[in-house]
Amino acid sequence: MTQQNGWIGTILRVNLTEGTIKKEPLNMQDAKDYVGARGLGTKYYCNEVDPKVDPLSP
Repeated sequence: MTQQNGWIGTILRVNLTEGTIKKEPLNMQDAKDYVGARGLGTKYYCNEVDPKVDPLSP
């Protein structure tokens, strides 16, 4: 595994409901476009969570 600009190149998805862990390759263009872990995490969150979800729902 080669480190590139501070990124290892892998996303680790942890599903607490199902108790599963899955490795995915990191899209390096996304890592460059969304600076830092907070920016990249926000990008994933906005793409994967429906904006109509109630923030206080289980």
